[in-house]
Amino acid sequence: GSDGVGDTPYNIAAHDNKDKYPLMEPYGMTTLSLEFKGGLFKWSGIIKNIGNNTAFNVQWTNEIDGGIILIGRDSSGIIPKPLLPGKETQVSSNFILGFGKITITIAVWADNAPYVSKSTPGPLFVFFIKI
Repeated sequence: GSDGVGDTPYNIAAHDNKDKYPLMEPYGMTTLSLEFKGGLFKWSGIIKNIGNNTAFNVQWTNEIDGGIILIGRDSSGIIPKPLLPGKETQVSSNFILGFGKITITIAVWADNAPYVSKSTPGPLFVFFIKI
């Protein structure tokens, strides 16, 4: 497939072992970017691999500080497939319900990419996030 992981087992010399899912390119560091925006009921964002290597085990999290949050203060997730160079994926939070002045902090990282975070202050109006 195109996920950077081989589909044909690789025989390991000198032993009777196999790597059932060999990497198809060297494992190197890469860089992720993060763009997010508010929305009705929840936020959404784009995680993009702007580096030269495939990103493995990409994870994201968000935290909301301030305000009165009844539902959805924190959420997180893992991207199910490796993120190839130049490719992007969309993520979104859980349902958010509350009001008041808030700061949303969203972070993304991978096994081979450093932690990147962005914070944005703004008001939360019961069912609407305005950023």
